Amino acid sequence: MRFGDYELDLARFELRRSGVRVRVQPKVLDLLVYLVRNRERVVPKDELLDVVWQGVAVSETALTHGVKEARRAVRDDGNRQSVIQTVRGRGYRFVARLEEPREEPLSGETGEPFVGRDPVLEMLHPEFAAACRGRPRLVFLTGEPGIGKSRTALEFAEAARSSGARVLVGRSLEGEGAPPHWPWTQIVRSALRRGLVDRGRLDPGTKSVLLQALPDLRADLVDAEQPPELLSLSDDQARFRLSDELSRLLHGIARKRPVVLILDDVHWADQSSLHLLEFLVREAEPAPILVLGTYRDAELARDPARARLLGSVARSPGSHTLRLQGLEPGE
Repeated sequence: MRFGDYELDLARFELRRSGVRVRVQPKVLDLLVYLVRNRERVVPKDELLDVVWQGVAVSETALTHGVKEARRAVRDDGNRQSVIQTVRGRGYRFVARLEEPREEPLSGETGEPFVGRDPVLEMLHPEFAAACRGRPRLVFLTGEPGIGKSRTALEFAEAARSSGARVLVGRSLEGEGAPPHWPWTQIVRSALRRGLVDRGRLDPGTKSVLLQALPDLRADLVDAEQPPELLSLSDDQARFRLSDELSRLLHGIARKRPVVLILDDVHWADQSSLHLLEFLVREAEPAPILVLGTYRDAELARDPARARLLGSVARSPGSHTLRLQGLEPGE
């Protein structure tokens, strides 16, 4: 997140000015991050003391000193208050103009215009509207290879993002080389790197569960100096804990803005990834989340076990399957 010459990197837990890291005490940076994440309101002093100095008995003097140091780090002071504003008798508020990193376009990877698919897009809009009302939805786009499933999903996601939605993408890989849960690894990594999840506030147990199932997230999830203690779980326990923690994480992201999840090429997804999707759909609590999955019919015909599992997911309440056909002559 950028404001003026500064960048606040929530994934690396760094403050940078013109690309150079600013030395700042961890508690002071915690204070600044919390104010940024709650910038839409005045944060009471008691709340800041409880959150930043959690479990430590300190006086209001510690908070005053922390605010002073945070202002010094961003070249602000008590007179200007161009970054951190004091609201007398209430607390503090982050008031600098904040610019979140511009996200790259999801569609148009080939530079070619998008043609047709109006009937499919018209069917997707009510699904997104239902999700925005807190009813999680799942839509599969299916069809033969090259028919335009992925492009259609990304075009719709781009439109949803223009309406304020967060978009997270996970792609399955062909072959046996990809690690388990690979699409979900990509989704969680993107959420961490974009600051949609504050890793500093994740419970150690949550980190442990995620790391055991998604080990490729280690660099994004923990500091090398303080790795979390791994839990001793059976396979069934680990599967349930991962499903539950992933669901909580996505629901947390969706509290502020609707979320669109793209799961591309699920005909190549490992069964563990499909079980996670099934849990997310079947056990979902009310949340503005729309899942768009794409798969090839022909691939599933050669894998009965995966076809049965995917069919079970597709029959879940709130789920629909749309088959893409060829373009019309005019298109």
